[in-house]
Amino acid sequence: MPIGQLLGYTKVEGEEDKWLDANEKPATGILAAIAGLTVSDLNDSGELSKAIKTVKLGDAMGYEYDADNEVWKNNGAAVTGILGALADSPISQIDTDVKELPIGTLLGYTQNESGTWLDDDKEPVKGVMKALADCKADEIEDKLNTIEVGTLLGFTPVYDEDDDTKIIGWKNGNEDVDGLLKTVADTTVENLPDIMDVTTLKVSDVFAEDERTGVLGIIDPETTINQVPTEALNCTLNELADAGIIQPIDSTKMAAISATTGVPVAQLLDKPLIDLMNLLFGKNQDN
Repeated sequence: MPIGQLLGYTKVEGEEDKWLDANEKPATGILAAIAGLTVSDLNDSGELSKAIKTVKLGDAMGYEYDADNEVWKNNGAAVTGILGALADSPISQIDTDVKELPIGTLLGYTQNESGTWLDDDKEPVKGVMKALADCKADEIEDKLNTIEVGTLLGFTPVYDEDDDTKIIGWKNGNEDVDGLLKTVADTTVENLPDIMDVTTLKVSDVFAEDERTGVLGIIDPETTINQVPTEALNCTLNELADAGIIQPIDSTKMAAISATTGVPVAQLLDKPLIDLMNLLFGKNQDN
């Protein structure tokens, strides 16, 4: 006897895998997937696993799909973030699909109609996170190499009035960035070795103590300039939020990331950014 029948559901004739309860409400999620199995099938791990793997994450989470608006909803509210992006994925496909998500989605950012990434306060994402928000796992390293050091340091670019894609200067707060620091800020990570011996030049050699803002306020001042991008990626979400570089990530989104990765929220917040990215994209990392 099918599991659905044992649980009081009635199979709809002519419609595969559709079962209705006494109130004619259809079975959903995992129940819908196993309703047609028999008790003996449940003892067959292969059959059970095959059935469950076809269930979409949204169904497994008890969400409802709004076909008119093409969005998954939870108690009437649209599901966003990682769960919203993966809700339509079969459970068997989640490991693959999560690697295709941009970092912006994984960190809970949203995009407006023009494609600009917005934080929880609906403000445009800035700095290094803006530069990386569109990246997927295998694009991170290449993208980092093409980012201006000024962006990694949390400076604000000043664009040419006639060409809003051309950076002509940088601001550190309200102050203009000039001299050696501007030269460094203008340079992409991959071209840093070409302009100076950055293997011996230290942060403290270039920046006075009161100039070490953003990421520079977090990393060791004895760090050599060529190691600044690496050390920036070793900052934690807590450190970046405390320094005002990123907005604190909403606790609900952090709980969703924790549920996806199996790592407690407190540990996620204290993980180096590069380790967190690797964890989210499924690379081998120790929790």
